[in-house]
Amino acid sequence: MANPSVRRPGPAWLVLLAASALLLVSCARQPDPDPQPEVRSLTIDQDDQTLNVGDDLELTVSIDVVGGADTSVDWTSSDTDVATVDADGLVVALSPGSATVTAASVLDPSKSDTITITVVAEGVDELCVFGTSRYGECRFGP
Repeated sequence: MANPSVRRPGPAWLVLLAASALLLVSCARQPDPDPQPEVRSLTIDQDDQTLNVGDDLELTVSIDVVGGADTSVDWTSSDTDVATVDADGLVVALSPGSATVTAASVLDPSKSDTITITVVAEGVDELCVFGTSRYGECRFGP
């Protein structure tokens, strides 16, 4: 026979327990619905290129961002006597040589990528002066 002085939890206690559990679950860390603007990665879509003097090439980037981050890119050339690059990634080959073209995120300049642009005189593999070039000995003929 049940002891009448011992009270068993009623439905109100169970409702209170369920509400407490829901409160704990809802207070658990939720993903931020509006993450901070961040550039995750930036990659120039093209590989290293060889261009003839006077040629141009439009470069593009793939940029992975979150939080509505700015996708603007700064373009630079390591040697503007060899090749220039404008704000839209258009490279113009000016004179024989090599230049490194860099694309860097405006928001986070540590996110960047580079390619090498080699410029050659059209129809000339290398310039030979007194039997040598910057690549070593010149060979004439087959």
